[in-house]
Amino acid sequence: MLIRYKLLLLLLGIALLPLIIISWRGYQITQGLGTELADQSRDSLIKSTTEQLQQAITYNTTIFDRTKGLLENALRSQAREVENRIGKQPTFP
Repeated sequence: MLIRYKLLLLLLGIALLPLIIISWRGYQITQGLGTELADQSRDSLIKSTTEQLQQAITYNTTIFDRTKGLLENALRSQAREVENRIGKQPTFP
Protein backbone atom coordinates (compact mmCIF):
# COMPACT_ATOMS: atom_id res chain seq x y z
CA MET A 1 0.00 0.00 0.00
CA LEU A 2 1.32 3.38 -0.88
CA ILE A 3 2.15 5.88 1.80
CA ARG A 4 -0.34 8.26 0.22
CA TYR A 5 -3.26 5.89 0.91
CA LYS A 6 -2.04 5.19 4.42
CA LEU A 7 -1.78 8.91 5.08
CA LEU A 8 -5.26 9.46 3.61
CA LEU A 9 -6.76 6.77 5.85
CA LEU A 10 -4.99 8.24 8.88
CA LEU A 11 -6.22 11.76 8.16
CA LEU A 12 -9.77 10.51 7.47
CA GLY A 13 -9.72 8.66 10.79
CA ILE A 14 -8.46 11.72 12.60
CA ALA A 15 -11.14 13.88 10.97
CA LEU A 16 -14.10 11.51 11.11
CA LEU A 17 -13.65 9.94 14.54
CA PRO A 18 -14.33 13.18 16.51
CA LEU A 19 -17.23 13.95 14.15
CA ILE A 20 -18.78 10.55 14.83
CA ILE A 21 -18.29 10.90 18.60
CA ILE A 22 -19.74 14.42 18.68
CA SER A 23 -22.71 13.35 16.53
CA TRP A 24 -23.43 10.36 18.76
CA ARG A 25 -23.20 12.50 21.92
CA GLY A 26 -25.43 15.16 20.36
CA TYR A 27 -28.00 12.49 19.56
CA GLN A 28 -27.97 11.27 23.17
CA ILE A 29 -28.35 14.80 24.53
CA THR A 30 -31.18 15.57 22.11
CA GLN A 31 -32.96 12.37 23.03
CA GLY A 32 -32.63 13.14 26.75
CA LEU A 33 -33.90 16.66 26.18
CA GLY A 34 -36.89 15.34 24.24
CA THR A 35 -37.73 12.94 27.05
CA GLU A 36 -37.46 15.71 29.63
CA LEU A 37 -39.68 18.02 27.57
CA ALA A 38 -42.26 15.27 27.13
CA ASP A 39 -42.30 14.65 30.88
CA GLN A 40 -42.73 18.35 31.62
CA SER A 41 -45.51 18.66 29.03
CA ARG A 42 -47.27 15.63 30.47
CA ASP A 43 -47.08 17.02 34.01
CA SER A 44 -48.33 20.41 32.84
CA LEU A 45 -51.23 18.87 30.93
CA ILE A 46 -52.19 16.68 33.89
CA LYS A 47 -52.17 19.70 36.21
CA SER A 48 -54.19 21.82 33.78
CA THR A 49 -56.72 19.07 33.12
CA THR A 50 -57.11 18.37 36.84
CA GLU A 51 -57.79 22.05 37.53
CA GLN A 52 -60.32 22.27 34.69
CA LEU A 53 -62.11 19.13 35.84
CA GLN A 54 -62.20 20.38 39.42
CA GLN A 55 -63.67 23.67 38.24
CA ALA A 56 -66.27 21.86 36.11
CA ILE A 57 -67.23 19.71 39.09
CA THR A 58 -67.64 22.80 41.24
CA TYR A 59 -69.82 24.52 38.63
CA ASN A 60 -71.95 21.43 38.07
CA THR A 61 -72.40 20.93 41.80
CA THR A 62 -73.64 24.51 42.10
CA ILE A 63 -76.04 24.02 39.21
CA PHE A 64 -77.34 20.75 40.66
CA ASP A 65 -77.84 22.34 44.08
CA ARG A 66 -79.81 25.22 42.55
CA THR A 67 -81.88 22.84 40.43
CA LYS A 68 -82.56 20.70 43.49
CA GLY A 69 -83.79 23.77 45.39
CA LEU A 70 -86.07 24.79 42.53
CA LEU A 71 -87.52 21.31 42.22
CA GLU A 72 -88.10 21.09 45.97
CA ASN A 73 -89.90 24.45 45.93
CA ALA A 74 -92.04 23.40 42.97
CA LEU A 75 -92.91 20.11 44.69
CA ARG A 76 -93.84 21.92 47.94
CA SER A 77 -96.01 24.31 45.96
CA GLN A 78 -97.75 21.46 44.20
CA ALA A 79 -98.25 19.62 47.50
CA ARG A 80 -99.83 22.73 49.06
CA GLU A 81 -102.11 23.13 46.05
CA VAL A 82 -103.17 19.48 46.27
CA GLU A 83 -103.81 19.83 50.02
CA ASN A 84 -105.89 22.97 49.40
CA ARG A 85 -107.93 21.28 46.70
CA ILE A 86 -108.49 18.13 48.72
CA GLY A 87 -109.58 20.15 51.75
CA LYS A 88 -112.14 22.17 49.76
CA GLN A 89 -115.45 20.92 48.52
CA PRO A 90 -115.61 20.36 44.79
CA THR A 91 -117.37 23.08 42.86
CA PHE A 92 -119.42 22.21 39.85
CA PRO A 93 -120.07 24.71 37.14
